[in-house]
Amino acid sequence: MHLDLVELKARERISSKELRGRTGVFPGRQIDLRYLVLKGGREVAFLWYDLFPTDFYLVLYEIYVAKRFRGQGIGSELLHRTEDLAMKRGYNRVLIRPMPLSDGFGRERLIAWYQRHGFREKPDQPGTYLKDVS
Repeated sequence: MHLDLVELKARERISSKELRGRTGVFPGRQIDLRYLVLKGGREVAFLWYDLFPTDFYLVLYEIYVAKRFRGQGIGSELLHRTEDLAMKRGYNRVLIRPMPLSDGFGRERLIAWYQRHGFREKPDQPGTYLKDVS
């Protein structure tokens, strides 16, 4: 699947009202890295990472696929891209704290989706999931 990731510096670059609503405050913190995801030139998703230079994990703060593009494998592809980004930046793991962000995709379903992609709950931090990418 061909997806283009466009690094965001300002939320005005996003024309989709749904995705723009997910982007939070700009310019954000220096540890924030945000991408608008395009498929065939159409805005389909949004990614938000926290880059902590002293930690061994990349934090996937938010992955959001627009409702009308769900079920097409975009989220799964973005998780693979996240793993690639983590390795390229020298991180050993990807960390997530799954929180449902929309109707129709409850917490249990979201956690099960991440677990199918290899994420495992940290025994010492309930609600926090890691995946080793080294």
